[in-house]
Amino acid sequence: MISGGEPYLRKDLPEIVQSFTNNNDIKFLTIPTNATLPRIVYDQTRKILETCDLKHFNVALAVDGIKEKHDEIRGFPENFKLMQQTYKYLCLLRKEFPNFAISTVTTCSIYNQKELLNIYRYVKRFLRIDNFVINLCRGKPREPEAKNVDIRYYEDLINVLDKEIMNGLWRYSFRGAGLWKRKDVLQHRLILRTFRERRRIIPCYAGRLGLVLNEIGDVFPCELLAEAFGNVRHFDYEIKKILSQEHVKNVCRWITESCFCTHECWFGLNLLHNPKEFLKVLVSKR
Repeated sequence: MISGGEPYLRKDLPEIVQSFTNNNDIKFLTIPTNATLPRIVYDQTRKILETCDLKHFNVALAVDGIKEKHDEIRGFPENFKLMQQTYKYLCLLRKEFPNFAISTVTTCSIYNQKELLNIYRYVKRFLRIDNFVINLCRGKPREPEAKNVDIRYYEDLINVLDKEIMNGLWRYSFRGAGLWKRKDVLQHRLILRTFRERRRIIPCYAGRLGLVLNEIGDVFPCELLAEAFGNVRHFDYEIKKILSQEHVKNVCRWITESCFCTHECWFGLNLLHNPKEFLKVLVSKR
């Protein structure tokens, strides 16, 4: 995932992606966007699709409300109309490139929690997308009260969403996508439990199998943890050298023993690398 800020503000975004495909042989890529730059998103996405060998490339459009409510939450006038325009542009690319997908991402906060089902119904009716993603507000938002979510609204949404996932409404086209979607259902349930019980439910591999690389080269175990492991420029651009440090091992040990959160990206990673929990995904196929 190449995230931000707004990734499409980078004029060299296609070159960044190409660097990862050439040097790290990545095959799956997601770029989230606030969708305020329709033509730039189209042009940059086209260039990535034309120049990078990816099995699956997904652009995720932020949708935090309907019409004026989205603009209000985002603090950007006409954001909703620009999102719709961006979506229309990207649909042209989806017709041309079979490895390209469009999704939406809704962040559940105190400001839109009562509208989650309405947002979902709107997206399902008016946007022909490949996946609908729901995130819980986390980290340090500009307004701290944004995280004061009534989890019952999140539960109401995933009760509807998960049934439709299992019935095949939302579906990526890459190999193994069926299992991936069942993983999403289990992920929603585990996030719900984590939020309510305020404890870690499954092992976390942040700092070992998952890392965050920021725009200046600092490496972090997770976007929620502020202390960097080191900078790639100081370790000959070798991630393994950074991870071999003793203090890094201590942080990873602390994460395993004491840390918990509802970070969706890390929940997905943790499930896919946890055979005991992932077995539940396989069983859920019956």
